[in-house]
Amino acid sequence: MINIDSLAENASNGSPPAPRPWVRFWARSFDFYTFSITVGILWALIDIESLDNVNNTLLSILLTFSWLFVEGACLAIFGTTLGKWLLKITILNHQGQKLSPAQAFQRSRLVWWRGTGSV
Repeated sequence: MINIDSLAENASNGSPPAPRPWVRFWARSFDFYTFSITVGILWALIDIESLDNVNNTLLSILLTFSWLFVEGACLAIFGTTLGKWLLKITILNHQGQKLSPAQAFQRSRLVWWRGTGSV
């Protein structure tokens, strides 16, 4: 359980906020599902008949892998993604600036490689 008093105290003394793993989980899930639905809609608009012929496991792997690049670009350009923005999460480097494209891609890759809950 998150102690609201400790969050306010951390914010006032400049230390990093308390970790919020469930908030990060829901932001990541929202981002990935929004991306997947968008790709599905675009695919259906282009060629709906081919959706019946695609292997669902392969499609899931390709969507997850391609999300790596989309998330990295969003983090480098905006410092957040739609889900993170809605849940008031920003990703900054140690200097308090947006991640560089290399840092953003590295972070996305490590989250994908290690699993959603590790990073």
